[in-house]
Amino acid sequence: MILAALSAVFALLVQASFSNAFAVRDAKGDWRSPSWVKRSAPGEMISIPLTSNEDKSYSMAVRMGTPFQEIQMAISLSQNFIIVASPERSGETGFYNPSQSNSYVPTKQGSEIRTLSGGKACVDFAGEKCQIVEFSYNASVALTTPDIMGDVYPAGTRGVIGYGVDLPPEAPKDSALLNSYIPTNATIAACGIELNRVEDGVGGGLFTMGGVDESAFTGNFTTMLVPDAASMARPSWSIPVEGLFHDGQPGSMIRGGLASIDPYYPSIILPESSVARLYAGVSQANRSTTEPNRFLVPCDANIQLKFLFNGKNFSIDTRDAISKEGNGTCYGTVESGTGLYKLGSPLLRNIYTKFGAVFNPAPQPPVFSVAFAEKVQRTAPPPYATTTSAATTATGTSGAQSTPTPSSAANVLPLPVFSALLMIVSAFTLILA
Repeated sequence: MILAALSAVFALLVQASFSNAFAVRDAKGDWRSPSWVKRSAPGEMISIPLTSNEDKSYSMAVRMGTPFQEIQMAISLSQNFIIVASPERSGETGFYNPSQSNSYVPTKQGSEIRTLSGGKACVDFAGEKCQIVEFSYNASVALTTPDIMGDVYPAGTRGVIGYGVDLPPEAPKDSALLNSYIPTNATIAACGIELNRVEDGVGGGLFTMGGVDESAFTGNFTTMLVPDAASMARPSWSIPVEGLFHDGQPGSMIRGGLASIDPYYPSIILPESSVARLYAGVSQANRSTTEPNRFLVPCDANIQLKFLFNGKNFSIDTRDAISKEGNGTCYGTVESGTGLYKLGSPLLRNIYTKFGAVFNPAPQPPVFSVAFAEKVQRTAPPPYATTTSAATTATGTSGAQSTPTPSSAANVLPLPVFSALLMIVSAFTLILA
């Protein structure tokens, strides 16, 4: 009887190690680990409903800490970390508060992140409780001060869950969510993203981890490989784009180049010369005097845009080429900037996007890919919990694939913790004997 009681205590200790961890809320309302590990059955995939903040940003409910705190986080493929604003500002709620978490561990490490405007901001790293594929352990999160809110955290959010493929050398080794967690659990990873418009009334969208949602697209994927890290100064989910065409102008608005694909961006950022040429073909378009990187356009302007990727054109609905502000002023969603082209939610609302990764044995580098397919125009919110299907590989082949076996460490306690608990139970057993 006593041994049975000790066994029960041991089981509770094991279970406790998995509770109050970093997790995301899925379509069923359950909290799940935010892993892209490829899954073979639809029921095993993680379907995360996205909230649209007036088409400006897309976020999900995330919990972290012990006891957990629920944070609205924007999803990003260009940010490399889990980033949260802390501490709270007076009179505002929804911030992560490290003083209320028993699993918060401050560190002396810091790094830089890119802001939405293209600048940089400093972050401080801290250890926090995380859970990936039922495996609980401490990981690094990046904390910023609330004074940079608008330039890092899109409207309606207090954090960013980043799946970038870069790990700056000064950052902790376990801070990049994608690079740190997925390769230890699988050789293939994938996710699918569907973004919707508020006015369509079909929900903000769906982030499917471990596969793609077959009900959200039709036809085959057009796949583009991400250049390896050696060819890019700061790698991201960036792919070659061959052209941008506007019905009001002959020829392509751009000469090719690399484009970062990310729903984190509320607009499309291109070189100044390309943007000026584009709006020269839009009647009554004028450069903003207060924001010279943006153009004022008539709210009923007919702006027809097409991007060319890997020999295939992908069109942008004219509604996504125009952004209407609260005061009734309308701007074009194509804006000028420097560096990589940035293709954000105005493009992604018109296509279904798949992000894939194949992790090769060392020393071969991993292979990352981005693929586009024709998006299904929904007339009602989908039954998110039942519409996901098997993952696809980075080669762009759709359908069921063989599933790699996760590391056994993904399903058990870390060895030191397990051993310590076992020794406690054994000691009690010897004493009682």
